[in-house]
Parts: sequence; structure tokens; C-alpha cells
Amino acid sequence: MPHHSCTEPEETSLTSFHERLESLDGFVALVDKAKTVRGISTHGKAFSKDLLRVEIIGPGGPHLTVVNFPALIHSETKQQSASDVELIQDSVKSSMREPRSIILAIVGVNNDYAN
Repeated sequence: MPHHSCTEPEETSLTSFHERLESLDGFVALVDKAKTVRGISTHGKAFSKDLLRVEIIGPGGPHLTVVNFPALIHSETKQQSASDVELIQDSVKSSMREPRSIILAIVGVNNDYAN
């Protein structure tokens, strides 16, 4: 799902990305492909305002959307810039403004300094 700030070519590229899986076996590869389409790489852009939307469809399933944000970060590090901090906080705050959102915050016991 392209962010509203995308250019038309970026939006076209993102909206044309569709994958179908019959099982969860190829899920990791699908996420890797989505990262490439969104311009996320190990040595480049670490985060994106665009969302990866995954629909799981089956009989009797609930109508539910799950958005997995990267960990909230409050300070920049060698791997995370000040703009990354702002991007993530803006994305989370936007979801929090939605009255039907339920926020489940998970904090690992190995929480690092940046979090």
C-alpha cells in the first residue's frame, strides 16, 4: 500500500506488486520481495512509509488487519537515522489516531539502547 507521498511511478510499481501463497512456506521470500519493491535494503533505506498488506483468506476467518511496525526507536544510531526515528513515530501515531485501532505493544527482554 503506497504512502500518499509517493510519486506516480512509485505508486504504480507498488500497487502492481501482488503475490499469492497457498501456504506460509514462501512467506519469508515474499517479504524479501516486498522489501525490494519498497526500496528497503541492508545497505540503503532501512524503513519505508509504504505498507506491506497481507491478507489471509479462509472460511470462518475474522475480518482483521494486522500492521507490524518496526520497533519504536527514540534515538539515532549508526544504522538508524533521525529521519528513521521520525518516520516510525509518525506511522505509529497515525495508526493510533484511528478510533478502531487496537495497539499491542511488545517489548523484548533484550531491549537495546535505541529502543
